[in-house]
Order: sequence, then C-alpha cells, then structure tokens
Amino acid sequence: MTEIMKRLSGYIIIACLVICMTGCRQAKEKDNTAENLEESVSQNVYEKDVQDSVSQNDYEQDTQASVSQNTDNGKLHVRVHNPYFYEKEVTNLYVSLEYCEGDVTISRAGKSTMRLIKNYENGDLFKLSVAHERNIQDYFGEERLNIYFYVTNDKIYRVPSYINRDGEKIPVYEDDFVIAYLDTDDKMISESELVYCKENFKNKVELENVVIGTESNGGTYDRTEWNKDGSTYYYEAFSWNDIEKLSWFDSWYGTGADSLYIGINGEADVEQTDVEQTDQGKYFTKKNQTEINITEEIKNGNFGYLNDDVRSRGIIRNVYEVLKSRGDLSWVQRDLNNDGIDDLIMCDNDGTWEGSKVVLGIFACEKDHADCIRWDGVDWSVFYFVGSNGRLVKTVHDGFLWEERTFIPISYEKDWTRVWEYTLEFYDSTGISGEDLEYWKELYGPEMEEPGKYYVKHHADGTMEFLTKEEFAEILMEDMGITYDGG
Repeated sequence: MTEIMKRLSGYIIIACLVICMTGCRQAKEKDNTAENLEESVSQNVYEKDVQDSVSQNDYEQDTQASVSQNTDNGKLHVRVHNPYFYEKEVTNLYVSLEYCEGDVTISRAGKSTMRLIKNYENGDLFKLSVAHERNIQDYFGEERLNIYFYVTNDKIYRVPSYINRDGEKIPVYEDDFVIAYLDTDDKMISESELVYCKENFKNKVELENVVIGTESNGGTYDRTEWNKDGSTYYYEAFSWNDIEKLSWFDSWYGTGADSLYIGINGEADVEQTDVEQTDQGKYFTKKNQTEINITEEIKNGNFGYLNDDVRSRGIIRNVYEVLKSRGDLSWVQRDLNNDGIDDLIMCDNDGTWEGSKVVLGIFACEKDHADCIRWDGVDWSVFYFVGSNGRLVKTVHDGFLWEERTFIPISYEKDWTRVWEYTLEFYDSTGISGEDLEYWKELYGPEMEEPGKYYVKHHADGTMEFLTKEEFAEILMEDMGITYDGG
C-alpha cells in the first residue's frame, strides 16, 4: 500500500503540470464546466495522461503484476455467471473504432480486450481496454480507454474513472488504484453506475452545477449530464445483449466533441488470429488496406462511414440497435437515383399495408463513404414506405375534420433532386356538416362540393383527374405495391 501511495502522490503532482489536449472543434464547450467534474464524480475528465508514453509491453506486465497480487497463486477464474457478460478470463475482441481527431472523424478496424482483474466476494472486476491502440490513446488518454466493470450474476456496474475523497479527485483508471480504493463489494457498488439489470429504470438527479439523467431500457443504458442551462455536457451509452454481451459503447461531450464509439464485431480467434503487440502496426495496416464494402458496412451498423455529424450517427445507431434486437430490421438495396450504384433503405418491417415496410433512412453508398439522404423523425402523419414491389412511396394522412390520404411515388435525379411524377389523393368527407361542410366547400368546390368519397390523381402539369375506386386501387398496386381500398 505504501508503494501505491507513493505512485499516487507522483500522479497528483504530475497531473498538475499536464496541459489539456485540444479536442474537436466543439471541445471549447467544456472550458466553463470544470466544476461539474467534482460533483458528478464520473469519467468525464479530459486530461492527457502523462503515462501514455509507457510501452505496451510495460502495460501488459503491470496488468499481470496487479492481477497476481490480488489472487491466490496468481490465478484468476470467473466466478459470476451473468448471461449479458463475458465468461472468460481474457476475451480478445474485434472492434470498429470511430473517433474525432481534430476536425476529422476517423473510422477503422481495431482490437480490444476484456480482462478479468480481480475476484471480489460477490462479484468480479473486469477491464475493457483499448489502451494498446497507441494513436487513439495519445489523443484520448487512458481514462476513456480503460473502462472497468464490476459484474454480479444479475447486474453490471460501470466503475468511474475518478472518485472523490474529501473533495479531492482521485484517478482510478488503472488496476492498482481501482483495487486500492474500491477494495470491497460495497465500495464498488456505492461508487459505480448500474449500467445493466433485468428491470428497466429511468432516473434524474439535480446537483448544484449539473443534472444527471440515467436510463436503462431493453439492454441499452444511457447517461447524460446537462449543464444548468439545459445544454448537454457529456453523454455515454452501452448496449448489452445475451449473445454479443457488450454490443457497443458510445460517448461524447457537448454537441459531439471528442466522440468515441467502440462497436464490438465479435471475439477474435486467439489461437489463429491473435496478433502480438509488437505486430499491431502491421495488423492494422493490413486491415486498413483491405477494400471496404460500404454497403455491407452500413448494413452491419458501422455508421462511422456516414458523412454526417456525430449526433445524427448516434440517433441512427440507436434506432438500428432497437430494430435489430426486436427482429424488425430489414434493408432494401436498389439504385434510387439511376447513377449505377445501389443505395440502401433502412426499414421497419411493421408496415401499414401487406408487404410494405416503413422507411427510416435512405443512404447513398459511395466507394469510401455514405451519405444519409433522408432520416425520418416519425411525426406520425408523414411516412415513407417501400411497397411490396420495392417502390419508394411517400404517404401523408390528415384526419382532423375529414379523412385525406396522399400517396406520392418517389424517385430521384442523379444529384438526389426529387422528381414529382404525380400524386394520388383519397378524400372522405361523408361525416362532416355545418361550419365544417362550408369550410370543405370553400377548399374543394365546385368539383367536390358535395360530401362524399373522392379519388383524385394530380398530374405534374397541374391538371387533376377523377378516378373510380377501382382505378385508384389499381394504380396504387401496380405503381407502388400498396393495397388500399379507400375505406
């Protein structure tokens, strides 16, 4: 313990001399929020760790040393059995990394490790480490790249990177410090955030300088810290399931500054494909030289390839994970703007009409990136659908005074300019009277002056054509793949 306290004193003295690194273009939002850190006692501190220069071999030796000091005969065994967490002492993982470096968002393949650090009486301490990613470590520092989890049979806790002791901020993002300061199950639980349990929960705590909101729903955990003016100070999220365990981790400051996303792409085959730390450069060079199939990357949820801001990518990713978890996610792949390249439509299979799907996003895929052409905020009255024949359709519904439903087939020019061919509209005014009827006549008379059901086709040249119910239904089915009887 004496040696630990000596090292701790050295860290505190050196930390005072460290110059904070420059983040993304929004990083200045953090400048006036330093007092939040003492209060929220979280990982949301952005300082460059002076230990980044330690070699990977030293890092591994330190890890092994701290493990051997805290177990019998230097051996560790996973004691808890949580279906949402890993059951091996060391799990090597392939990951997709997405992070901000200056004004550029970097997306690339990488590796990470989930390692058992210590057995406690009622739980196990694990560390998710991306620390051997030297170039990303130099930018973020180890407090955001070493993430500790305290795991019991039915709960997962996220251990903070800093704790408060008598008003002093103590770093606990290295093994020795975590074990020294949080040396019992009770201390682990009291200092940590619950990031997974079977029951959903939603909490909000108002402190003097910050408001902290936490929510867990269906395996996805979100934590948001707001400044008193309502602006976001820090956000992080974890997604858990019983197949992949940790599916992804996302975090950022303010409106997206210093973003870091880690998507778990599965376990590495240690015997056949694991790479020695000295060969990491060769490994990632080889991975990055592999030709990327942007279409497949987007379909697999790697939204770091989108030319879009971090907040939008986070929203898209969250919707993707929800649809995927409940089995309603599907993709329609077709050339929407006649440029010879297939585009992607993200869909919810739960469409209104038989064989139809609700469109959530449209992505134009290029050789090395993708653009989000449309993302649906779902306002419950305007939707895009993919019909049973694969045709893209916009629908609008208005049922306040009378029913009015609009169907517009969607197509695009090569520059993604919308092309209007025609519009089909169904009106049902059979239930209106009095002042509402007078308003109806004022809008639609004299052609539709009397209350009734009307089927209309509006042409691109401005002319209007009245259809029979059968003609209306036939155009809908043949052109748009939608069965609708006007009732």
